[in-house]
Amino acid sequence: MIRNQSLLWVLSVGFELMELSFRHMLPNFNECWWDSIILDILVCNWIGIWAGMYTVRYFDGKTYEWVGISRQPNIISKVKRTLGQFTPARWDKDEWHPMLGPLRFVQVLSLCVVFMAVELNTFFLKFCLWIPPRNPVVVYRLILWWLIAIPTIREYNNYLQDRKPVKKLGAFCWLSLAICIVELLICIKFGHGLFPHPMPPGLITFWSSAASVLLVFLLLWTWQIHRTMQTKKQH
Repeated sequence: MIRNQSLLWVLSVGFELMELSFRHMLPNFNECWWDSIILDILVCNWIGIWAGMYTVRYFDGKTYEWVGISRQPNIISKVKRTLGQFTPARWDKDEWHPMLGPLRFVQVLSLCVVFMAVELNTFFLKFCLWIPPRNPVVVYRLILWWLIAIPTIREYNNYLQDRKPVKKLGAFCWLSLAICIVELLICIKFGHGLFPHPMPPGLITFWSSAASVLLVFLLLWTWQIHRTMQTKKQH
């Protein structure tokens, strides 16, 4: 869905940071360091990212000769031709360009925040609503989110790449955001009394410092662009 290797790595590492940040609230987030770094990031996520990006690069710009099935020379070609009927003629690239400017950086960062919030809601909903891990509702929710996320990310990428002066988010983007907020509100409503342990002071310091650094970075970046534009106008 994302089709961008750098952004996928940000989401991979970011979710591990979320696990470290909320392990005082969810017991299953308490993992040893080698489980988070080696198994999750360097093995499972790396294989998934590599396989996904390899698939995108393989099908990028690939065209098909739509010859009838009956005219294929052998059974293998007929099977490939049949399966090819259900694949796109080409895969569009989703170029995010987060370093294009401060606004684009915030827009891409917002996508990452919502994406990780949806992932976190999976665990918090199970915990707050006492849903067993093997309950089919968990799988149904993931399938529903997968079906919604595909057009959502595509719409959001088109929204970022569209250079028209007047543009707006698509319906799936608003639908996904609304569902994410409703899930979050459900966790807040039914989570009262389930999380007796407060956030450790170290985490508060870490995230406060990270937010401050991010804010200063965006302000300096914006100021630099403003000065560059003023210099060009003077010359």
